[in-house]
Amino acid sequence: IDPTHNAARRQQADIYIIRGEFKKAINEYQILHEASPNSPILLYKLSRAYVKDKQFDKALEVYRQAINLDDGNIEIQREYALLLRQRGHYHEAETAYSAILEKQPDDEGALNGIIFIYVKQKNYEGLTSFLEKQQGRDANNPDHPYRLGLIYEYRRMFQEALDAYKRSLDLKSSAKAYRALGRVLLKAGKKAEAKTALESARQIDPKAPEVRSLLMQLKAEAGAKPKKTQDKNIKIQEKEGQNKKIYN
Repeated sequence: IDPTHNAARRQQADIYIIRGEFKKAINEYQILHEASPNSPILLYKLSRAYVKDKQFDKALEVYRQAINLDDGNIEIQREYALLLRQRGHYHEAETAYSAILEKQPDDEGALNGIIFIYVKQKNYEGLTSFLEKQQGRDANNPDHPYRLGLIYEYRRMFQEALDAYKRSLDLKSSAKAYRALGRVLLKAGKKAEAKTALESARQIDPKAPEVRSLLMQLKAEAGAKPKKTQDKNIKIQEKEGQNKKIYN
């Protein structure tokens, strides 16, 4: 195919995608691929056309070919891993996401993809181990101990959660870490420390609804009288009421 014809065919394939005529687009991309078999971009476009046409197994096969030609293209690897995850191929998806993290340890898409897989499988021990390793790989990233704190908190490992949130805050002050710290301190009955952490969260993000709710909870508990005092006051009021009835 000459360059002019090649460009025209690419444009036509893209138009078919926009129109929703995916099979026609697939046919155009296949012809282009046969003319330029070493182009990862054409394979990438072909794989996306297969996804649009719901031919997922073929899409995965073509994604693999594209990655083999250009294993440094993170965007292609992300879409491949996502499709694996969506199709329930969790082990392969985890491997694909891990390959991305080897190149980019702070890639949010890959991190969230692996977290999703562990949570979906209810493998919380595996998730804890994974997050601990991520923290070791990138010790200066405050999000790693924060995420680790969340899973510790979920597993009711409250002391570990407190330590993780504090590590996150040592690296960077953030409303989410102060909020989480306050939440766990409240669960531990450390109300004064919880209030301090929640106030810090509110200073950073005054509109955070969970912070307002937890502070209101603390205020309500502080304003409530002890039960014995309440019972005593009720009895005094009842006695005064009875005396009024006698004397009137």
